[in-house]
Amino acid sequence: MTRRLFVALPIPEDFLKAIGRRRRPLEGSLPSAAWVRPASQHLTLKFLGDVEEDGERRLIEALDGVKAAPVPVHFTGGGFFPARRSPRVAWLGGDAKGAADLATRVDRAAHATLHTDREKRPWALHVTQARIRHRWSKVDQAAFLEWAETLDLPPFTATEMVLYASDLRPSGAVYTARQVWTLD
Repeated sequence: MTRRLFVALPIPEDFLKAIGRRRRPLEGSLPSAAWVRPASQHLTLKFLGDVEEDGERRLIEALDGVKAAPVPVHFTGGGFFPARRSPRVAWLGGDAKGAADLATRVDRAAHATLHTDREKRPWALHVTQARIRHRWSKVDQAAFLEWAETLDLPPFTATEMVLYASDLRPSGAVYTARQVWTLD
């Protein structure tokens, strides 16, 4: 049996609810997009794809050896993938001191145990907010970026790293924690 897995830092529920509340007016004013449910948002450190049960066990053992301090996170600003001139994904950005180093160590553990490809780009904080269905104009893009810049949430500290299983359903992905590690 395989599971679709990824490793992430969870975002506290009160922050997710605040993002959702503050995003609601924006959702109604921008063109068609699939807005990501707040409960489905997290800070992905490494996407692993489909992993066999034995591989999952070996990965968990490897990740048991990955130690890190809690990660301070501050949301500010946003952007688009793949680029602003042709956006397909709108994301919320910010700073997460120590997360890039943690992502590198998770990447090494995944490569050593599962032989996954190593990440080519450095880790950067991004939390997907919307998958853009129809092209957004420059005005629409500016509205999203202004919202992201003025979101004004206080920083929080990520104190856990989680191995999640992702079950893809017609209503959207459902994430289940498979293993949790305390950052200390």
